[in-house]
Amino acid sequence: MSKETMTVPTEPAPDKVMQLITGGWATAILGAAAKHGIFNVLEGGGDDAEGVAKKAGISERGAQAVLDGLTGLGLLTLSKGHYQNTPESSAFLVKGKPAYFGGMAEV
Repeated sequence: MSKETMTVPTEPAPDKVMQLITGGWATAILGAAAKHGIFNVLEGGGDDAEGVAKKAGISERGAQAVLDGLTGLGLLTLSKGHYQNTPESSAFLVKGKPAYFGGMAEV
């Protein structure tokens, strides 16, 4: 009967450090979206980056970056160029709703 041996990496892995770094990026994206009311703009229907920019009073380039970041984080969906809130975003990130957490994201 042969015994299988497990090898343990001898070099440190960057996983933990990268998770912390990118966690800051996620926080920045969410904070910018909450500050500019992106989730409120999208509530009740979707819109494209140009429409979101106009309604939120921000640049289209900035809106596009934030919308794409939020989509990557799973907080928005994208279909045929229109972004929409996920159920979690609608419940917890729309100002005026009882379970609003966006104020914490703005800090």
